[in-house]
Amino acid sequence: MLKKRLEDILAELSNLNPTEMQECLKEQKVTGKQLGTLLLERGLISKNDYAKAIATQVELPFIEHITEYMADIEMMRKVPLKFLRQHLILPIMFEGRKTIVTANPNDLQPLDDIALLMSGEISYAVASDGVINEAINKYYPLETSKEMMDELQDNAGDNAFDF
Repeated sequence: MLKKRLEDILAELSNLNPTEMQECLKEQKVTGKQLGTLLLERGLISKNDYAKAIATQVELPFIEHITEYMADIEMMRKVPLKFLRQHLILPIMFEGRKTIVTANPNDLQPLDDIALLMSGEISYAVASDGVINEAINKYYPLETSKEMMDELQDNAGDNAFDF
């Protein structure tokens, strides 16, 4: 079965007219930018539409909002804040299952890294970067404000997350 192209899914979700889509596809060929990025820059789609289209294309659930009941505080505690922010990824409970929610399901390494920490069966889902960042800001378990400041100020060091 052939999966739908992202541009077709985006056109359906956001009611883009064909001319706008063709202009963005031409610009994509010239600039090398991702189609979704171009559409977002032009204000033709929302971040939610983009995340929903990606979820549809990769056949994963789309999560519009992460609630306190979904936030897996114990699992978050095991992963550095910097890693979660950098990769726009978050372990949650969704529909009673351990789920890794991501803004970029094609970036497999961070998904694999967090999956190693989670025992049992793991599911995956997609949310917009804004939804993930909001949940990290709201639910990440920092013990003190000093720890938060250390995390925010820690711009040095490598980007890898070793287990």
